[in-house]
Amino acid sequence: MDTLEKRIIVLSALVQLTFGLNKFDVSSFDFVVLYPRSFYSKYLNARIKGLTNRKGTVALSWLDTVKGIHDPQDNPNLALHEWSHALLIDYVDDHTNWLYTQFNSHIERSESYFETAIEQREDHEYLRSYAFTNEHEFFAVCVEHFFETPATFAEALPELYDIMCSLLNQNPIHSQNDFALK
Repeated sequence: MDTLEKRIIVLSALVQLTFGLNKFDVSSFDFVVLYPRSFYSKYLNARIKGLTNRKGTVALSWLDTVKGIHDPQDNPNLALHEWSHALLIDYVDDHTNWLYTQFNSHIERSESYFETAIEQREDHEYLRSYAFTNEHEFFAVCVEHFFETPATFAEALPELYDIMCSLLNQNPIHSQNDFALK
């Protein structure tokens, strides 16, 4: 597969994530690195599949990116996961926070939900355990589930699904209606 096709696949996850947003920016991220498979991170001192850092890099294992896309209902989707981190990092940074006005009213609900979910972790079997690492991983895992198994997500965690719909201004269940929120 040539480089252009790989770029399209990686960037399509960003398009999917931001499809409903009127304004978005990931201007802090200008460099995507594709490794053939999992790679060693000096920062984490471990082999990993993906990493997004504030220095503007999204690093992905190509093998795991393809695996995530190949099965659209298994929930792990590395490209969506890492772009979710990039979106959150840009949101948190003061210089771009103003772009995310629609996020502002819902991000607090998401953070509050995460705190409650940590306390009631056993009640959230639908989300894989990695979601409970921290708020950023919670958001990224929720994004994966939101796009991969939206109907199951809506049934298992309706309040959280509603929060995600509001945050991203789209509803994957409404595919016949251009994914419109309502």
